[in-house]
Amino acid sequence: MTLEYNIYLEFAMIPLDIILCVFLLIRYTKRTKVNIAFKRFAFTVTIANIMDVLTAIVTSAHEDVPNAIHYFFNTTDSMLAALSGFLFIYYVYAYVKMDESHYRIRKMVNNLLLILDFLLLFTNPFTHWVFEYDANGNYIHNFLFTPVAYGFPILFFLIGSIYMLIHWKDYKKTQIYTLIVTVIVVGIVMCIQMFFFDTFLVTFFVASLGVLVVYLSLETPEYEKLIETMSQLHEAEAREAVNEAKARLSQQVMTALA
Repeated sequence: MTLEYNIYLEFAMIPLDIILCVFLLIRYTKRTKVNIAFKRFAFTVTIANIMDVLTAIVTSAHEDVPNAIHYFFNTTDSMLAALSGFLFIYYVYAYVKMDESHYRIRKMVNNLLLILDFLLLFTNPFTHWVFEYDANGNYIHNFLFTPVAYGFPILFFLIGSIYMLIHWKDYKKTQIYTLIVTVIVVGIVMCIQMFFFDTFLVTFFVASLGVLVVYLSLETPEYEKLIETMSQLHEAEAREAVNEAKARLSQQVMTALA
């Protein structure tokens, strides 16, 4: 069997993805909102990367694989791509205290978009609106392929990115800088793959690389301990200032009484 897709970049990221996931399981023991959101995001990107490579191999087999298997792999692959972008939104949300009513509205809109994407993919074997296979197992893109395969993941990624940029004061400068660079790189890579090299798999290579960069620069347990230590230091300084103020007040009262 000859591979019709260049899978090597994504395949090379799989061991790094797995190592990172194992490390997160071992070291990320605190069940904070940020930790939980980042783990879900990282694990989903890892599974999506593996599925994308497997889907490329299965698709290259053509008539050697039943069309039902083809549909399963490509449908699952597209669903995981959308879910990765969806979970990125909630990683962004985890950093801020959002008004409950605003959060419910955002959650409802995001969930409806994800349900719509899943619905189009689940019904695709019957409608063939997104993709289909001919009698020889050839993969055929139909009119909803680009909106579903690329549009929903990009939309979710943009929703999270725009929210972070609008509320930039709630995030660290390193997060904003990392986000801007990631948006530019991912946007360029996605456009290149969509319009010029659709057989060159780089989407989840970039996504996995982005997760790794975010982890190394922002989400390491050591960084979390540093933030926690700084918070405790600020609290201690605040308590000391209060105690000093009380002592001065007591001295002034004693002086006045004398």
